[in-house]
Amino acid sequence: MAFGAGSSNYMKMKGMLKEDNVYEGNVLQLKGILKIRDRSFKKNLRVLIVDDDKVTRKVMMAMLRDLKVEGKEAVNGKEAVDFFAAGEVFTLVLMDMEMPFMNGPETTRFLRGMGVRAKLVGMSAHLTEKEQKEFLDAGGDEFYMKPVTRTKLVALLQAIDEEL
Repeated sequence: MAFGAGSSNYMKMKGMLKEDNVYEGNVLQLKGILKIRDRSFKKNLRVLIVDDDKVTRKVMMAMLRDLKVEGKEAVNGKEAVDFFAAGEVFTLVLMDMEMPFMNGPETTRFLRGMGVRAKLVGMSAHLTEKEQKEFLDAGGDEFYMKPVTRTKLVALLQAIDEEL
């Protein structure tokens, strides 16, 4: 190769690379640029997005569609409970903490009381220890700060896919 012509480097990466570069499963983040390899999940995953904020629901649903994962929306906790009561089954429920009619912890307590075994993940724009503890004590599995990024969503779906 001639001097100044440029070069290409290829490498396999595992684990932590540098402070700004993280490789996790099928997600590679390089200096703020996110690349996700096309991946089909082994299991049919169904996700329920429970949030009174329409923009949050639409963004989350767009990410699910892009990942080829079936999703459904509920505008509050009561509507989420109604879906389960009607016999709908979801693998994952991503739920806002502050909603009208039934908040996140109330909904979680009610769903667990119905025998719902889906992974219940709370979301909040302002994460407080009290709020997190209340949700987890009600039967929630995990708690994420909003916005839930595509990286977090993919990692969560991959973990669920491997557990099933």
